[in-house]
Amino acid sequence: LLYVGNRKASKGIEPLLRAFATLRAERPALHLRLMGGATDEEEEARWHELADELEVARSTRFEQYAGREAIAAAMARAAVFVHPSPRETFGVVAAEALAAGLPVAAAPSSGVAEILGEAGAYGEVAASPQAPDLAAAIGRVLARRSSFDPAFLRRRAGDYSPRSVAERTLEIYRELGVSGSQGSVSAASDPVVAAAIR
Repeated sequence: LLYVGNRKASKGIEPLLRAFATLRAERPALHLRLMGGATDEEEEARWHELADELEVARSTRFEQYAGREAIAAAMARAAVFVHPSPRETFGVVAAEALAAGLPVAAAPSSGVAEILGEAGAYGEVAASPQAPDLAAAIGRVLARRSSFDPAFLRRRAGDYSPRSVAERTLEIYRELGVSGSQGSVSAASDPVVAAAIR
């Protein structure tokens, strides 16, 4: 299992560790890799202590921030990307995991839930951000891990490329009848949007 992001309470680290402990009791070969960093040393120590308490310290790797290449390599090796944060406006790292052909198990949050959808084609959204529900969602992804087509997952990530997002944004503006200073909204009338589409 792979997590990438800040290691702080608001990102759902405690439920993730507790969910992992539940899963590992059933799957002793399972490992959890957390790439990122805590806000401070005290918070980092808290996660290590919790892993000890849950008896998963030996199967949990806490790593500091790494470059894009290291994260891409980690995604290539992982079985499931986990996104335990209960609040995300978008959740770009979930889209990045799909771009790597990696299915996602996530806590319900508006941005990530939209990316994954309800049909389960790209992974699973837990019923709640609590550890038991997160564990169940991760378990469901693991159970059908071999059925996910990496190429299919990558195509979904393409829906969130800068070009796709910019084009959809322009379409919404057009539907609303919003006009730019030179008339209707277009890539040419907004240099930021134009750069994204290019």
